[in-house]
Amino acid sequence: CGLDVSSCGIILNTCQIDEIEKEILVCSKNTIEWFKEKSEKIKEITLRKFSEKSFNIRWQEILSYIENER
Repeated sequence: CGLDVSSCGIILNTCQIDEIEKEILVCSKNTIEWFKEKSEKIKEITLRKFSEKSFNIRWQEILSYIENER
């Protein structure tokens, strides 16, 4: 599906309860520092990829693509 979690997330294969439970148990074994590092990385990626500036750049790319396809 093209989802990129930039190694800061988990992609579940089935989303079944047992798979979710397994991943929660795996994550729960990490240290507080690990969670802090992941949180900071996610914040950085989010601010970069989903800022108003990024949105406007992508929007212009889409409009240019549509215009060129005519």
